[in-house]
Amino acid sequence: MTTRPIFAAAAAAIALGLGLSPAMAEPEHMLTISSWGPPTSDINQSMWPQIIEMIEGATDGQVSAQIKYGLAPPPAQYDLIQDGIADMTWTVHAYNPGRFITPKLLELPGYDTDTGTLSAAYWTVYDKHFAQLDEHKGVKLIGLMVHGPGQLASATEVTSLDDFAGMKIRTGGGVAADVLDKLGSSRIQLPAPSSYEAIASNTADATLMTIEGRKSYKLVEVAPYMYEMPGGFYRTSFAIVMNPEAYDSLPADLQAKLDTVFGEQVSRVAGAVWDEADKKGLQATHDTPGNKIITATPEDQAKFREMSKEVQAAVFENIAKSGVDPAAAQADIFEYISSHCSAHDPTKADTHRGPRGRGERAESAGDAGASDPHDDDLLRRDLAVGLQRAHRGVDGAEPHPADGRRLRGPAVGDAAQRPYRGRSAGPVP
Repeated sequence: MTTRPIFAAAAAAIALGLGLSPAMAEPEHMLTISSWGPPTSDINQSMWPQIIEMIEGATDGQVSAQIKYGLAPPPAQYDLIQDGIADMTWTVHAYNPGRFITPKLLELPGYDTDTGTLSAAYWTVYDKHFAQLDEHKGVKLIGLMVHGPGQLASATEVTSLDDFAGMKIRTGGGVAADVLDKLGSSRIQLPAPSSYEAIASNTADATLMTIEGRKSYKLVEVAPYMYEMPGGFYRTSFAIVMNPEAYDSLPADLQAKLDTVFGEQVSRVAGAVWDEADKKGLQATHDTPGNKIITATPEDQAKFREMSKEVQAAVFENIAKSGVDPAAAQADIFEYISSHCSAHDPTKADTHRGPRGRGERAESAGDAGASDPHDDDLLRRDLAVGLQRAHRGVDGAEPHPADGRRLRGPAVGDAAQRPYRGRSAGPVP
């Protein structure tokens, strides 16, 4: 983190002399965000910029942040923050096997709600049930989220659950891995950014992935088929974390201001980004010739529901060993959803299947002569809950109006820098 305490008063005085508010002056404390995934993804174009806005707004511009890429592969992000190489990041719990137990509760299928609401529920349940376990040792947890319902993206057409047996399928781990084990698949554990190469090289036949990944990871090019289980096969749990020394180095009043947005607010905003991103992934699938959505038949949906009960029972048993009551925690999740939800799961089958019956195959995107009006309705829906997304340019940079202050947006890391591998990270993807 970069601080400028010596020049703070002078900068404020100059800003006031120019008729600018202190919030428009150069920040006194600049945090470094380590991010991964495509710079054009919604995480990097929307989630982080919104969190930066929240940080700046809460601190009257005294604290800000900039994004850097290439500092470490996804599995090493947690260690990166622990070791103080960057100040903030987002990380997948399942990329650190054996380190976390409770996140699997949120990865189970069956939460019928938008992702912003579910992510906010995640934080409240964490605060009430999970915080006592201190699973996020060595970092300051500032947000939790899950992505939208995960589906299968494959190079060849999959038409039933029986087709999963023997398939080589990339997964990030967690409940997704448990589901593949039940289906008899040969799972390949790799970070999400490795999906394209794994399929293109025939290392994997398919990947379990969010719908948004069809666009952000360009899976429409190598995995034109999406096998959809209404409600999803799984979700993935993420933590948004901060280096505790970077936080502790801030003045007490700024810490208190940041704490007003850290937690449930950050979690809701972060989760809502996935809902918007899934809309884009769905549109990319419809727009790309040769892409096809195949929906599980009612029989396979019933079969998966029974299978999910077995997966849930194993997750509950493991969490219970930690002293947490998983049934009580899950009941609180459903209670939060019931009292806060304003939109259903945006990827449920009947929201974008149009006139086709349940279980029928969607036609190839390139075959349709006109767009399905049901699909158009989906694209017009505002699925994000809470704060409305800020409008951003193509490159993610956002000039502040009128003052011409710095452009805030993705900052490219030093390409010559050797990526940080972390203490427990696997090979660089």
